[in-house]
Amino acid sequence: MDLTSGLLFWNLLSGFFFWIFLCVAVTVWARQWGRSGIDYFLLSFFLSPLVSGIILLLRGKDESELRERTIRSGTHRVCPNCRELILTGAVKCRFCGSTLTPVVRAGPIPPSGGYSEWSELSPELKAGVWIAAVFVLFLTLFPVRGIWRGLGGATSGPSEGASPEESWNAPMTEGDRKGGIEPLCKVFQIYGFPKNDHDANEAARNAAELFKLAGNQSPERSAYILTMTVGEFRSGNLSQSDCAKAGAPIAR
Repeated sequence: MDLTSGLLFWNLLSGFFFWIFLCVAVTVWARQWGRSGIDYFLLSFFLSPLVSGIILLLRGKDESELRERTIRSGTHRVCPNCRELILTGAVKCRFCGSTLTPVVRAGPIPPSGGYSEWSELSPELKAGVWIAAVFVLFLTLFPVRGIWRGLGGATSGPSEGASPEESWNAPMTEGDRKGGIEPLCKVFQIYGFPKNDHDANEAARNAAELFKLAGNQSPERSAYILTMTVGEFRSGNLSQSDCAKAGAPIAR
């Protein structure tokens, strides 16, 4: 996978996880307002978290469902006289002032800080926790993987049998040099022998565009060979006589 494909994959995957995160956020909000978490998760996923949030905001809280949830939790009960919610163990209603028989709640009362046991969480919240955990794990491992691969590429040379794409900057062989001389000399015949580094770079670029090197070289490898070869022309290691030997003499 090249750099562009890797970045595209990363952006798509990051966008997907962010979309799921928004869907879970709307789901939690919907449950806190007494609405169905599953319904709003599906609506957010297939339509849009923004649209789902606007719909939830327009519908508002479901007070009757919130009241039923509070009663089912066991922390509150309904006053038999005024029908308001009071604590389960209350001996006097704080709304109507009537005296009540206290009721002992079975089972432990949740901590005042609002923390719940895992078994008490709804399926939607459990799914949200797992998705968030996977997302954080992915964000942690992806950069580590990139750093590890970067260190591995810096400390080891191209492996045996590596494809041209994987070893485009491997040291040139004599065959590579010979393969780069002829197309460069043909460019020199058209534009003249390079007089500076800018002309040399332009010659290498033109040769890469006009000619295909032997050996089915990749575009990256071809550009590398031509750039290195034209550098040898500039440094004096190669000269116009080498063009004549390659069958592409330069007119003086």
